Amino acid sequence: MHTKNLLITLSTLLLLASATLYAKTPKEPCSTKVECDAMAEDLQGKIDGVRAKGLDNLTREEYINYLHLKKKLLAVSKVRTAQAKAKTAEQRKIIAQKDAEIAQENAKQAEYRKINKKLDEIGSLLK
Repeated sequence: MHTKNLLITLSTLLLLASATLYAKTPKEPCSTKVECDAMAEDLQGKIDGVRAKGLDNLTREEYINYLHLKKKLLAVSKVRTAQAKAKTAEQRKIIAQKDAEIAQENAKQAEYRKINKKLDEIGSLLK
């Protein structure tokens, strides 16, 4: 009976710890490129500091904090990647719009050349 209670208590603590870690990780850690870059640099510095101390020399709490830092850095990285993809998609959209405008202008120019050619033919017939 004592073992069963101990297992239930440990399971509850693990569930609480994982929920706490999940709650500490925001869905959107940063919103702008500059903010994300600064946050990523700060997190990487903290992670490097922990690694310099040596992962084998960490207490359990320090190791959990280290894992939290890595998870947060991963979240920032994902946001940065999503921002870059969105920017690339926006740039492609602008390029497609410019290509369409150029195609319309080329069609107008071709129409004007066609009209000018006909006018030249009419002018030469009238002479």
